[in-house]
Amino acid sequence: MSDRSQRSIARRTLIAVLFALIAALQIKDNATIVEVISDPGAFPGIPELSARTLAFLNPGAASIAAGVKKGDTLIAIDGNAIHSRADEARLFFRHKPGNTVSLTLRRGTNPPFSTRYTVATALRLDRWLVLTFLILNIITPWSCILLGFLVGLRRPGDAITWPLIFLLICVSQAFRGYNDPPFGWITLFSWPGIFFMNFATPGMAACWMWFAIQFPDPRSPARVWPWTRWVLGVPFLVINALAGIYFATAVHDPTALPWLEFVSRIPDWFDEQWGLVLILIGCVNFVSKFRREKNPSLRRRLRWVSVGLVWGVFPLAALIALADILQRGLNDFPLPIQLGGMMSPILIPLTLAYAVLVDRLLDVGVFVRQGLLASKTVSAIRTIVTAGLIWLAVNLATQKGVPGLNRIAQLTACAVAMILTSRGLEWLRSWVDRHFFQEAVNTERLLTQLAGEVRGIRNPETLLSTVTGRIAEAMHLSRATAISPDAELTHTTRAGDDLLVPIVVSGERQYALKLGPRLSEEPFSGRDIALLESVAGQTGLALEINQLTATVAREAAHRERIAGELEIARTVQERLFPKAAPRVPGLDLAGRCQPAQSVGGDYFDFFTVPGSNAIGFAIGDIAGKGVPAALLMSGLQASLRGVTLSGVSDLADLMAKLNLLMYDASPANRFATFFCCLYEADTGRLRYSSAGHNPALLIRANSSEPEWLKTRGMALGLRRKASFEQAETSLHPGDCLLLYTDGVTEARNLAGDEFEEERLAATIRGAGRGSAAALVDAVLAATNSFAAGATQHDDITLIAAVRRGGD
Repeated sequence: MSDRSQRSIARRTLIAVLFALIAALQIKDNATIVEVISDPGAFPGIPELSARTLAFLNPGAASIAAGVKKGDTLIAIDGNAIHSRADEARLFFRHKPGNTVSLTLRRGTNPPFSTRYTVATALRLDRWLVLTFLILNIITPWSCILLGFLVGLRRPGDAITWPLIFLLICVSQAFRGYNDPPFGWITLFSWPGIFFMNFATPGMAACWMWFAIQFPDPRSPARVWPWTRWVLGVPFLVINALAGIYFATAVHDPTALPWLEFVSRIPDWFDEQWGLVLILIGCVNFVSKFRREKNPSLRRRLRWVSVGLVWGVFPLAALIALADILQRGLNDFPLPIQLGGMMSPILIPLTLAYAVLVDRLLDVGVFVRQGLLASKTVSAIRTIVTAGLIWLAVNLATQKGVPGLNRIAQLTACAVAMILTSRGLEWLRSWVDRHFFQEAVNTERLLTQLAGEVRGIRNPETLLSTVTGRIAEAMHLSRATAISPDAELTHTTRAGDDLLVPIVVSGERQYALKLGPRLSEEPFSGRDIALLESVAGQTGLALEINQLTATVAREAAHRERIAGELEIARTVQERLFPKAAPRVPGLDLAGRCQPAQSVGGDYFDFFTVPGSNAIGFAIGDIAGKGVPAALLMSGLQASLRGVTLSGVSDLADLMAKLNLLMYDASPANRFATFFCCLYEADTGRLRYSSAGHNPALLIRANSSEPEWLKTRGMALGLRRKASFEQAETSLHPGDCLLLYTDGVTEARNLAGDEFEEERLAATIRGAGRGSAAALVDAVLAATNSFAAGATQHDDITLIAAVRRGGD
């Protein structure tokens, strides 16, 4: 794991731990606020004491009524000794408003005295104060916390992240509607609660200055006095953090940390003026950047963030300052002024959220959009609302005493509301996309459309220039080019300021998109990279299709040339077959070849024997198909014609000579089966010899049982020297003889069944005693019918001989 990855994990872990602590503190506070809102009369008011001396600071009406004066020291409550403000809070929280307790006090150096104290009500809530509590103690804090940690976990290494996180934490804890409960909590929650109560406001000033100097670009030349972060900001934070630690500890033990007591003696005016200087430095930075920044996107971010922070803090701060000057409580002001001041902090997370989501301040816009506005979320909201309306409709329908017209109107209103809810949510999602995520949506749309368009571009140069141009336009890049990298790229990487996205193409050449930084200097998000990789993938696919198209075109031309050559070969081969069977007294002959491809390796022939009245006919099957088999077939035919020119006295000798010629002329893996006959017309004598070929089928006129003519002998061309046999029989009037290749008996149908010898014999018997040509046609028709559309895998060749009677 790289050092960068380790640092990122460490930062995210720290952010997650910090989030857990702040969230736990906020949950504890919210639980108390819910109790206060539910039963405000149950919570007593607690007198304000000095955490170090336990002296009354600003006695309220209840304290004055009990004779308490400013500076009196609280010693005990109902006889229970008080050692800290935490003791005071826990004892007071045991009582309800209106109860009377006994306070033991000391005034100066006088002896202690007791007085009766009537516990006052902490708050008198009306609906506006309840709304204020909800905004200040629940909505604003959680908005700040979730937004800050969302940004932090997304971009933990960004220079703006940490100032933004701590600024939002301080904002979440600075404005509280009710500050007494933390004093009565257990130490685990009380200590951090009181720490933030003292640290949040000054911390907000320092974090504001730090954020204003860094935002939106930490390297901006428009920054003003960036050194003040360290010279003024860090000491201010340290002093106030120590003050927060001291007071949070003193609430539980006033004698602890005496070495930090000096922070309690720092005048309030000095601390306030120091914080005001930090706030002014932040404002000066925003004004300077806004005046000098030329980029519209950055100016828009500056405007929204400055407006949110200024108007989120100023009204409440002014209201608090005015209350201190006039010595009045916040509730003494008119309601519009109260609401304007108390609710203004909600503008801080709202405007920051707008800047983050709309302008993608720290690259979380699309991330948030996918998480919060996904279709499943909208569907869930629609389901909840619809269920609520159905429940309401059922209740209305079952109410008694409601006039019929009113009930019908109410139910109709519920039905209309269900319809409008569905359409309204879809409209809302579309509206949010247009107004809050327009830049992200436009980028996604442009790049997604581009991913579809590249598939239709066939020219590689046009394709690459279109892709780079559209990407540069959609993402506002300073440059975008397509390159052929020196080394192979397997994943998206960076080369200096450029982003390299590989374009994967099958083949030797590889491309990559080389993308320069954005004009706004905004980093590429994970969503951006995913979109770019999608476009690169589609571009690679389009380039690959282009290559395949070119290859297919070349292969098509090659196939066309081969097809032409095969057509010539087929024509030549057809001319090698006998055009017609010879006329032989008393014998009807016919032959046919049906190749499986344009040309085949089957062979049949008729030949005469010099010096004899015999007629020869032969059939062969070359191993293999296509052109190689056809060439060997033509060689076999030439060999047969050459050997028979000198006459044929013995077929076994003829087969031996053909075997020798075949062996010498063919490769080792080529051979041929062969069947040859000699028929003497005057006697009907038939001599035959086989070289590994299918036995000939003989059907006698006076018998329906087939005779299979075969002799021993291996296929031609397997061995240089081989022996063969000759056998003989006689053909009588009405006898039918069929020579065939294995393409007949091994013909297959769609189920994989073979035609076989039995069906062949049945076909010959069923054909009757017609002509030889009719016999050939019957066999071909039977095999084609049996195949029933199945592909012909082998050549089919036939020779039929029928002995006529009376010739």
